[in-house]
Amino acid sequence: MQKNGFTLIELLVAMTVFIIVITGALNVFVSGFKQQGEVLDLIETLNNVSYISEYISRALRMAQKDINGACVAVPKNNFSNPGGASYVINFINYQGKCQQFSLEGGMVVVRKSSDKSAVNLGAAVPLSLTSLSISNLRFQIIGDGQTGQAAKEQPKVTFNLQAQKLNRSFGSISFQTTISQRQLDIAY
Repeated sequence: MQKNGFTLIELLVAMTVFIIVITGALNVFVSGFKQQGEVLDLIETLNNVSYISEYISRALRMAQKDINGACVAVPKNNFSNPGGASYVINFINYQGKCQQFSLEGGMVVVRKSSDKSAVNLGAAVPLSLTSLSISNLRFQIIGDGQTGQAAKEQPKVTFNLQAQKLNRSFGSISFQTTISQRQLDIAY
C-alpha cells in the first residue's frame, strides 16, 4: 500500500529551504534599498557641489577690476582674500558691486554689497544645503597684484572645496577648478 503524502522530515526540510531562499531574497532587496539611498545621497551631494562650483565660477569669471580698492583693499586688483584668510574672497561683480564668498559654519555663503564697498556687505546667503558639511573651501589668487600685474599675467583664482553629506558613510567629495576672468586686464 502506497501513501501519497509527505513526512514530517520532508516538510521541515522544505520549509527550511524556503525560509533560507526568502531570507536571502529579502536581504538582497534590503541591501538594494540601502545602496539606492546612499547613491541618492551621493547624487544630491554631487548636484550641490556642482551648483556651488558653477555659481562661484560664473561670478569670478565676470569679476571686474576694483579701481579704488574699496572692495578688494588693494587698488587696481580684481580679487582679495580679506585678512589673508584663504577661505574668503572679495571682488567686484558684474553689477559693479562688492561680493564675497566664504566658508561659515560648514556652509558656503555669499554676501553682496549695495555698492562697491566691502564695508556694506549684506547678510550671508547660503549656497550649500544644510544637509551637507563643507569642510574645506580655499581660494588661491594667481596673478592679481601679488605677482601678476608686474609679470603681465591675467588674474586667476583656483578654488577647491570638500563636501560630505551629514550622517552618511560614503567619503567626502573634493572639487577643484581654476577660473580666469572674461575681461582682459589692461594697464591703467
